[in-house]
Amino acid sequence: MKKIFCFFFLQILMSGCGPDEYPNFSKPPYELSDVNGPTVISIQPLADSRDIPVDTIIRVEFSEAVLSESVNELSFYIHSKAGKMTGTYIFSEDKKSVYFLPEKQLEPLTQYTIIINNRITDLSGNELIDQDPNDKLPATPFTSLFTTGNPGQE
Repeated sequence: MKKIFCFFFLQILMSGCGPDEYPNFSKPPYELSDVNGPTVISIQPLADSRDIPVDTIIRVEFSEAVLSESVNELSFYIHSKAGKMTGTYIFSEDKKSVYFLPEKQLEPLTQYTIIINNRITDLSGNELIDQDPNDKLPATPFTSLFTTGNPGQE
């Protein structure tokens, strides 16, 4: 008798609950989060540029906002035969562009390599990926070369 009573009690209790009154476990309560990492979509100076001014500022634009804490001397740097350049990172308001201001002026007639690796993440923690967003593999470091000019020449 107790089993029948409990069964009917549960039926009455459940019939009083409308569809919005109990959780629907068949659907997530939120949209799926970002699953794609950012990509580099543009860079200044352009790849293989020559005669770049020695006081230039490096700009990298990403496909989406990046986590500012992930951009540092280990994830985004400028390198020449003399070694890594130190400098300051400045972010656009939307966090899609990062500007690197070298601490010292660049050397004239020198080739520089911009290196960006997958330590850079978006706001969801997804690592930088290769240029093909369908690839889904961790990015090999993005590199771009440029050469400074001679400031004494016109």
